[in-house]
Amino acid sequence: MFDNNGINKMNISVLGILIRVARMKQGYSLRNLATLTNISHTLISNIEKGKQPPSEATLADIFSVLKLKLYTEPEIKTEMTYFYKEIFSRIVNHHYIEASKLISEMEKKGHIYENSFEVVNYIVIRCLYYTITNIKLDVKEKTISQYEKVIEFFTLEQKQLFFFIKGLNYLNKEYFILASDNFEIALSLTDKEINPVVKEYLVQAYIGQYRITDSVALANAAIEEFEEKTVYVRAMKCRMLIAKIYVFILKLDKAQILVDYVDSFTKQFNIAVLTNECHILKSAIAFYNKDYILAVEELEEYTDQEARELILPRFRIYLMNKDDRLLDFYYDVMENKKDLLTINKYLLIKVLMMWVNKDVRVDKEYVDSLNQLSELSINSNDQEYIGLSHNLLIDYYRENRKYKKALEIADELLLLKKIHLNYYSIKNT
Repeated sequence: MFDNNGINKMNISVLGILIRVARMKQGYSLRNLATLTNISHTLISNIEKGKQPPSEATLADIFSVLKLKLYTEPEIKTEMTYFYKEIFSRIVNHHYIEASKLISEMEKKGHIYENSFEVVNYIVIRCLYYTITNIKLDVKEKTISQYEKVIEFFTLEQKQLFFFIKGLNYLNKEYFILASDNFEIALSLTDKEINPVVKEYLVQAYIGQYRITDSVALANAAIEEFEEKTVYVRAMKCRMLIAKIYVFILKLDKAQILVDYVDSFTKQFNIAVLTNECHILKSAIAFYNKDYILAVEELEEYTDQEARELILPRFRIYLMNKDDRLLDFYYDVMENKKDLLTINKYLLIKVLMMWVNKDVRVDKEYVDSLNQLSELSINSNDQEYIGLSHNLLIDYYRENRKYKKALEIADELLLLKKIHLNYYSIKNT
């Protein structure tokens, strides 16, 4: 099963990862496994840490208890090298459909790769794809949870990708501080082809925190790197991020110029993913210009009308325009689309609906939901939701003549909020 005469240091480390992950999956402590195998827990610990190669007999005992099988056929490394390189290249170049086909082909032998010396490369490239496309949430959550405990035994490149994966996972949940922390660690580890892609997503984490100057500078740096590598789709996506920043700070004319530039490129090369992003931002520009009809029309041009990206923009348009479709849309979201939303977006939609229906709302539920949204927003440094939740709480306490409480929240907002813009025009509605 295992010949340790010609084994290299890296394989010993990977072997330790296999054992440790399997042990933790099955709920065994080191001492539990030591008792079941009649091997000292110190020796098992050293094997898991790659400090000591096991004898064949020792490994057989451990594998028997953990019901593991080690695949060592030489073609496994050749196959995994091919899949890793090709999938990685497709991800960097934003060719996700091609990457998906390769992932499906690779997963046909997933049980072999997961029980071989290529396990880390397999789980990293697979999890990277699922996280960057934000699909198969259960797979990526389980993978991150299991393997972050053994990240110290990864190679430098594997560590960089794993921190990038963790950052993406936090970004998908709108935990902007944790996302940016992990992206920054990834960038500090090595100078690889993935770096400009990490920067692209770090820009998004900075935008959520209203780190405007950092966002623009980093986006421009990423654009230069992408265009130097002729990865034009990602360069255009970074331009869209700058346009999004302009929308946030209400420089709508500048945002429109950038969106039109990207839209022209998109139409020339028929790039669906950029077309959809253009419609989202055109809708946002129309929304802030209070052209709600145009805002809806732009969203209706989006390819997938059930996409999660449309839920909040469509809701806020219906809300601000007092659209007859608002109530039906709200109940549809709450009953059928809740799982598509982050907890922050779910709470935002819920409190805004209660805000416009104050005559029938339950005040305790309203305040509790606002406090929950406020707490989550502070923890993730989501500046937009910090401002909105605090402003709604201030309005509520003022309306109920609890001026001291309103002032306390206003003082807290002054400490937390970096840019004081009222995006939903609450006071003027």
